[in-house]
Amino acid sequence: MSNQSRHQSVFSGTSAHGNLQEALDAAIQQAGHGVPWRLASIEGVQGIVNSVTVQIFAVAQSPRKDDGTGGEEPGGGFEVPTSRTGLVEDIRDQVSICQDGAQWELVSQTPDGEQRLRLATGNPEVERVLDAAAGTRQEVRVSGYIRRVECERMDVYDATPAGEPASL
Repeated sequence: MSNQSRHQSVFSGTSAHGNLQEALDAAIQQAGHGVPWRLASIEGVQGIVNSVTVQIFAVAQSPRKDDGTGGEEPGGGFEVPTSRTGLVEDIRDQVSICQDGAQWELVSQTPDGEQRLRLATGNPEVERVLDAAAGTRQEVRVSGYIRRVECERMDVYDATPAGEPASL
C-alpha cells in the first residue's frame, strides 16, 4: 500500500440548494484547508428538491493535540502529480542561485502574466522531448511532482507535445 493511499480519506459535502460550489466548499472544509485533494464523485437530484453531494479524496491530517502540536500531514508529506503546459526554454547555460538540478524552464501564460517553472528529470525519453521543444514555439505538456529545493521545480516523469495523448 502506498504512502498516498494509507493517509487518504473520503470527505463529503452536500448542498440542499443544488449549488456545486457550496457542496465542494463543505467537503474541503471537512478535509481541512490547504490539503491536496481530488474529486471522487458528484451526485445530484433535480426536481422539487435540488441537492448535490460532492465527495473528494484528500489527505487525512493528524488532529491537533492539546499542546498545539500535530495537524501536520502524515508520513512527512503527500505528493500530488501535477500537469502543466507551456513553452520550454533550455537554462543549462544560465547562472542561477538555484542549486536544484533543473535544466529547463516551462513558460506558461496566465491571466496574471508569465509563469515560469523549473524542470528536472532523470528520464532519457523526457529529456529528448524537452530538448527537442526547447527554444521552439511547440507547446509541451509535462507531468510530475512539484518540489521545493532551493527554488520551486517540477520533477518531470512525462512530457509530450501539446495535443498528443500522455504516454503514462
